[in-house]
Amino acid sequence: MRYFTPVFLSISFSLFFSSYSLAQAYSLEVETYQVHSETSFYDIAGMTTYRLYLTQLCPTDFVSAIYGNDVSPFEISAPEGLFNHLFNPGWGAFSPAFVFIFPSLLFDSFATIGHESVFSSSGGNNSPADVSLLEDPAQPISPIFIEDGSTGAIANTLIGFAYYNLNGNPYGYPNDDGRVMIMQLTTSGPISGLINAQIFPNGVGANSVLVHYAFDGPGIYPAEWNCDNDLDGDGVCDEDETLGCTYPSAENFSHCASEDDGTCVFSQAVECGPGTQFDEETGACLVTLPGDSNFDNCVDLEDLLELLVLYGLCFPPQ
Repeated sequence: MRYFTPVFLSISFSLFFSSYSLAQAYSLEVETYQVHSETSFYDIAGMTTYRLYLTQLCPTDFVSAIYGNDVSPFEISAPEGLFNHLFNPGWGAFSPAFVFIFPSLLFDSFATIGHESVFSSSGGNNSPADVSLLEDPAQPISPIFIEDGSTGAIANTLIGFAYYNLNGNPYGYPNDDGRVMIMQLTTSGPISGLINAQIFPNGVGANSVLVHYAFDGPGIYPAEWNCDNDLDGDGVCDEDETLGCTYPSAENFSHCASEDDGTCVFSQAVECGPGTQFDEETGACLVTLPGDSNFDNCVDLEDLLELLVLYGLCFPPQ
């Protein structure tokens, strides 16, 4: 697997042509962030602001890029037009410097990876330059985040586009809710589209996966993938499975595990006797195989004979 390296646009997009497996765990959430009543700020009255998030499996997962090209098209459709504020002339998140004067700037449409605003007092790792954009000049997507009333964008050319973070940027990691914000859209009508993302599981670029989504309005949308090897049908390709304990109530539960490997440890397990197994949902020791009286994991003639012997015992008269 190759890293996303924005040296030349035509080269950087070559990684997207490989057939990468996809992880269903990385879902897209389209959230209704704010409904603006008719008495709201005059320029957004009657509109709704939506925020788009990528849910991550592990706290160390890293969202590297949002992209689109001829292999994996990108599309945003907002037939009633998107709200773009005059005082955010860029495609990225807004600067709060003018929010006190123009409160509706908070609901500007913009693209991002983790940023809710581009304001930074340090000028360091939190600066606007952390999220960069490369796009085909013949088919740019940036106007949907700049031009007020824009009804959408499509990226399906060989060059395509990507806006991206460099690996290790703190904004690429999930927040306390396990999500990374990738976009804000404000409109008076419906929204729908196609979105693609490059994710580094556990922050390891060499293990990158490409995930694809189709959405229509608010909701949670699982990743779409073309997976040749998925024996358990869980949506994670076999070669991308992360083994570990997947039961939340276990002492060694792993947030990063996508496939249970049978190593879960439950504090109550030591109390279970022969022929029983601790059930993490009920918190009780349950009989693993009813009727298995000799605990050999089989219900057969031997169990029946033991039952007959038990009820057929005779004792001499006293």
